Amino acid sequence: MKDILVITPYYEPDIGPSAPIFTMLCEALVKRGHKVTCITTRPHYTRELHDGSGRFPGVERTQMNGVEMLRIGMPFRRGGGVLNRLMHQTAFNIGALLASFRIRRPQSCIIDGPVLWSGLTWLYWCRFRTVEYLYNQHDIFPDVAWRLGWLSKGKIFKAWDFVEKTIYLGSKRVLVLGSSSKNLVVGKGVPTNKVDIFPVPVNFMDVDAESASRVDFRKKWGLEGRFVVFYGGNLGQSQRSLELAEAAATLRDHERIHFVFVGEGDQKSTLEKYVKNEELKNVSIFPFQERRLIFDMYRSFDCGIVPLSPEISGEIVPSKAVFMMAA
Repeated sequence: MKDILVITPYYEPDIGPSAPIFTMLCEALVKRGHKVTCITTRPHYTRELHDGSGRFPGVERTQMNGVEMLRIGMPFRRGGGVLNRLMHQTAFNIGALLASFRIRRPQSCIIDGPVLWSGLTWLYWCRFRTVEYLYNQHDIFPDVAWRLGWLSKGKIFKAWDFVEKTIYLGSKRVLVLGSSSKNLVVGKGVPTNKVDIFPVPVNFMDVDAESASRVDFRKKWGLEGRFVVFYGGNLGQSQRSLELAEAAATLRDHERIHFVFVGEGDQKSTLEKYVKNEELKNVSIFPFQERRLIFDMYRSFDCGIVPLSPEISGEIVPSKAVFMMAA
């Protein structure tokens, strides 16, 4: 049995992009007999989830399915933009460091990258306290930031890239989602045998749920008799959800075809504004649903879409594709 510390900004019941992945990972480690502590945030990804009771950087200590939780009160992130994103990541960095002072030294750490989320906790636990660690990097930064136009390849890019590479080289393993991401990390000078492909975990108990407990979302949302095109996940710049809405506008006269968006993100308000201005009756937008219902959603519709900007097709692996295939 190992004493493992997991550091990630999103964990259920929050609905951030990595929340279900780290929830399943931590609970699986507990079932294998490990003691797992997770430093994360209080639910805050949407205004509905952010109850306002957790003031930054207050830390709430609880347990959830055998995992000891230290949840940091976070300010609600209003809108997108690089500055808002940086302020939000800095808040978690500081809060996670303060929470670290409340627990004893673990045997191992699993740290969710990039460094903007977890740099201070990495510095404290892995450099000062010399704890071995696995570094999880779902999106390869700063490459993603450069390709999306958030950052030029100047001094900031080079400094960020240097820190990320330092973390890669010091880790026991770097965990990425696919072969393209692995090639990018190896291309930065990290030994091949240090980089492992860690696929998105799928809970097949959810996939094989009894039919009596399943939810028919087509019926629930009044879409019987329609051919439903479905997108579920983060509504950000890299997912190009607005282009999918433009496709819906082109097909507005085909009454049997209906587009459904389920998710949250920086571009959600832009998407909602476009749908309203274009008066698209063939588009519905819903918030994230509970993880246990995700496979019911995929089963309920005809066509699942996995859009991604071609500029970052190697740096990001859409986990939703795995869930669609599992369903």
